[in-house]
Amino acid sequence: MIKHFFAVIFISIFALAGILAQDWQSMVKKYGPVVGKVETRDGTIVMETGSCFLIDQNGRMLTSAHVVKEANFNTNRKIIVTFPYSTEPIKEYPATIEKIAVEKDLDLALLKIDGSFPTFCPLASGEEPALMSEILIMGFPLGKSFKSTPGFLQAYQEIEGIGHMLDLSASVDFGNSGGPVFGKDGSVIGIVTAKLYGFNFNLALPIKNAEDFIIGKDRQLSVKVITDPEGARIFLNGIYRGLSPLTVDLFQRDYALLVEKDGYMSIEKTVSFADNAKPEINVELSQIKNTTAVKATIISKPPGARVIIDNVELGITPIVVDAAKGSRLRLKLLLKGYRDFYIEVTMGDENEQELSYSLKKAGLFW
Repeated sequence: MIKHFFAVIFISIFALAGILAQDWQSMVKKYGPVVGKVETRDGTIVMETGSCFLIDQNGRMLTSAHVVKEANFNTNRKIIVTFPYSTEPIKEYPATIEKIAVEKDLDLALLKIDGSFPTFCPLASGEEPALMSEILIMGFPLGKSFKSTPGFLQAYQEIEGIGHMLDLSASVDFGNSGGPVFGKDGSVIGIVTAKLYGFNFNLALPIKNAEDFIIGKDRQLSVKVITDPEGARIFLNGIYRGLSPLTVDLFQRDYALLVEKDGYMSIEKTVSFADNAKPEINVELSQIKNTTAVKATIISKPPGARVIIDNVELGITPIVVDAAKGSRLRLKLLLKGYRDFYIEVTMGDENEQELSYSLKKAGLFW
């Protein structure tokens, strides 16, 4: 009797596992061919790699902005999409950026490729899935072969600087960025965005973010930032947008505005956009007196990192740059295989100063 009971249990478990596996197999067979590998190339050199997926039959695709953002600013960078899982011969599709959001909490880009496609990935609607809902990730981790990984939605996380995120039990890696997270019904519930290495945090943007981004229903207005004097650097939520006067399209939310210009006091303020928001922001800057120049030596470990100060690329480490006493440098160090390094440094009174930083192996994808 007991043996019979356990035999029934084992048979039931294996039967259930077979059903679940078949569900995932059907989903991979249906949607795997329209999950793409996206590469940002400089000539034949691959600079960034990630995943993407078709959202309609006309060649529109979603991916992560951090995978393709360099091509948005550098005309030498090209975006190429392929569909390695498809049974069709592999074809390279040049892609254009139809829309891109550079805020980290909307780490999204809408791409367009030429072609007509019979299948695309449907986007989920309605309420967010319950915790421990089953999910399936598809993409190209490490830029290698197509990979599908099942798991569960294990938490909702509020990540500083990123916002509301899905926390998945299924492991993701560099190259998964921009790939779809499917729910059990076959609709996309999220887009893989980041991973915290060494910890069980595999993060994806909720699909609602993408829906708002695509149709622009949260877009409020175009805002012009005007400064006196002109030519100030404009940062919104820590992202450099350009020099004033500057017109930017903003979503309906609060923004941290930072205005900087060499020789002037920096201005920081919170800008809140409501239905009656004015289309202009005027900022008057106060000049700093006695701006004595100093020599700053920037060192990275390991050396060879690209040095970007106030969104201007100056060279690679080690490097000596001129700065003003008391000025604030917005410093970025970039080295392939290492986590992007950001820091704001206020220069001291010494005539010669050394800024030395140790870079960490890649952590969050961006």
